[in-house]
Amino acid sequence: YFYLTRYLRLSKMAALCGVATLLFCPFVIENIDFDTLLTYVWTFPLVLIACERMRVRGFHWFSWEIPLILTATAVTSHIHGTIDTVVVYAAYWLWVAGRQTAWFKRLASSAIHLFFFAGFSAFLLFPIYEFFKTSQWVASTGNASAPPLAVPLAALTSFYPIFVKLPYWSQLLSGLFDGRLTFFYAVNTGFLPFLFSLTAFLYLGKKRGDRRFIYFVAMMVAYHLLNFLPLSGWVPGGAGKIIEAAVARSWQFYAFAAAVLVACMTEELFNEKAARNLFKKVSIWVLTLIVA
Repeated sequence: YFYLTRYLRLSKMAALCGVATLLFCPFVIENIDFDTLLTYVWTFPLVLIACERMRVRGFHWFSWEIPLILTATAVTSHIHGTIDTVVVYAAYWLWVAGRQTAWFKRLASSAIHLFFFAGFSAFLLFPIYEFFKTSQWVASTGNASAPPLAVPLAALTSFYPIFVKLPYWSQLLSGLFDGRLTFFYAVNTGFLPFLFSLTAFLYLGKKRGDRRFIYFVAMMVAYHLLNFLPLSGWVPGGAGKIIEAAVARSWQFYAFAAAVLVACMTEELFNEKAARNLFKKVSIWVLTLIVA
């Protein structure tokens, strides 16, 4: 809420709609007892706020806020949550918040932040690693259950699992991409957030000058790409498994970006007739497809 109102300059009503979309996302509610899966709910906005604070203060080579936030993520989240938060920070700082600074300075400051983050994390996590390595909590490797088969909707849409209801299309995608779609998370954000996010995606042309808007659209596109082209299938051995563990929860990008775009589109729908007309058309297209 603070990020939406303070840095995106959205109205209180629009910000409340974005916050509600995130916190009442069915996938978040379903996994509310898995707190390590939901670390992104607080790490993503915090790291974006830290980047914006650096931008407002003017360029500095180092800010304690960023490595401390990343370290807190590492000790409270799964590895994928940590890596996703690092990606969100690096992309936002290098492309959005720090764009008025020379690129080599942005890269250097990011490297410094990640160096301190790695040091803090290693210091805190090494005793935990030693404990688990020698304890009875070591995970069994013999009878691990295989993940369910991928739902082919990942190849086409991740906004809302509408296409699961289209069996022929689903079978067609299964035949075309058999064995390549290894990720099985279709993020159920709700029907209205789906319509808002899809409208925001198509509204990109009008917002082309706003890098923050494009950044959150890019987060949704990243979710599509990571599901459509699973990197672990292209990298053999242990490295592929590490990559798979890191990106298998890339739904975090979509869930968070959808919430921000809902807030942005709520603001546009109140103020722009063009946005209202586009939203009406998108709704008719989607509902027609469902009925068909």
